[in-house]
Amino acid sequence: MIYLKTFKLSNSKSKNSNIYPFNVLKNKEPDVFLFDNITVLYGNNGSGKSTILNIIAHKLNLKGKERNYSKVDGWLPYFEEYASECEYEFGENEYGIKFSRIPKNSRYIKSEEILYEIRKIQQDAVLQESMESNLARERGLENAKEFLKTKEGGKQFARFEFAQDKYSNGETTMQILEDNILPDTLYLLDEPEVSLSPHNQVRLAEEINKMSRYLGVQFIIATHSPFMLGILNAKIYNLDTEDYKVQKWSELENVKYFYEFFKSRKDEFAPSEYTLYLKNIKNIDTRSYIGKTITAKIDRQMGSKHPKYGFIYPINYGYIPNTTSGDGEELDCYILGVFEPIESFTGKCIAIIHRLNDNDDKLVLVPVDKEYTNNEIRALTEFQERFFESRIIS
Repeated sequence: MIYLKTFKLSNSKSKNSNIYPFNVLKNKEPDVFLFDNITVLYGNNGSGKSTILNIIAHKLNLKGKERNYSKVDGWLPYFEEYASECEYEFGENEYGIKFSRIPKNSRYIKSEEILYEIRKIQQDAVLQESMESNLARERGLENAKEFLKTKEGGKQFARFEFAQDKYSNGETTMQILEDNILPDTLYLLDEPEVSLSPHNQVRLAEEINKMSRYLGVQFIIATHSPFMLGILNAKIYNLDTEDYKVQKWSELENVKYFYEFFKSRKDEFAPSEYTLYLKNIKNIDTRSYIGKTITAKIDRQMGSKHPKYGFIYPINYGYIPNTTSGDGEELDCYILGVFEPIESFTGKCIAIIHRLNDNDDKLVLVPVDKEYTNNEIRALTEFQERFFESRIIS
C-alpha cells in the first residue's frame, strides 16, 4: 500500500551555504520523489539520506522526527522552515480513493535509536549477571543454586537467560524492528542494517519485503548496504547523482565496488559443499511431479490462519515429505477438490505454480477423479499467489 505517493523538496536557496540543510542539499536539482511500496534512498556518507528522511518526518509530523539543535547556537529555525516549504501528495487505497492522512502509527526510526535500545538491553543483561553473582556471595554457592530452583529464582534466571540468548546485537535489531512495525503504516528507516551481519541484513531485507507484501506497510529506507539493496523489492534513488536518478541496485557505486573486490579475489574461494548443494537445488525440475500420485502432509488446514501474516486459508495447504524445493525447504502444495480440513492427502499432481520472483514452486494436487483448468487453479490459489508473479505449468 502506498500512503505517501510523492514528495517534493523545497526550491529555497540560502546565501549562506553552510546553513543546514542547505549545506547538504546544495548542487542538487532533484525532481519529485515518486514513492513505491518500498523506496530506497541510496548514497554514500554525506549524501543527505538521513536529512531527507528527517525532512519528510517533519513535514508529516511523524513520531521520531529530530529537531535541528546546536549546543552552541541552540535551536535554529532553518531546518523547520525548509521542511514546511516542501510539498507532498497522498496515495490511494485499493479502490482508488485518495488517503486523507498518513496512518497514525507511522514513524521515523533512526539507527541511533536501535543502537540505544541495544545498549540498554545489554546493560540490563549485565545487571542480571551482577545480581546472580551477588546472590552467590550472599547465600553461598549451594544456597544460591537452591534459590534459583524456586519459582522466584527461576524468574530471575529466566530474565538473565533471555537477555543473554535473545539479544545479541543482530538479533536485538531484528527484534526491535519486528516489535515496532505495525500493519497498514508508513515507516521511514534510517540505515536499519547498523550492527547487523551480512546474513542478518539479508534476513531483514526479506522481512521488509514480506511486511510490505502481506501487512500493507510502506517503507522509505536510507541505506547503502549492498546486501539490503540486492534483496529489497524496491525503487532506488541514487542521491550521489545531481538529479537523484532512479537506478538498479547493480548500477550503484557501492555495490560495484563489492563486486570488483570479490571478483578480483575469486581464485581464493573454492566451491563448498553448501554451494554445490544450493546449485543442485536450483536445478530441481518440479515439472517431473506432474501426473504422479503424491502423498502430502497438511500443516495449514482449510479455515486456519497464517501464523505470521494473518490471512485465512480457504483450501488445504501442505508439503511433500522428504523433498527439497528451491528455497531449501520441503515442496509445498495446494490441495484442490477437498472441502473439509484434513491432515494428509494422497492424490495426483495436475500442475506446478512456478514463481518468477521467488525460488519456491508449488504443486497442485487433486483427487484422482478431479480436473481443474489453469484459470480455476489461478482463482483458487489467488488468496496467496496474488503476492507473487507466477505462471502455471500443467
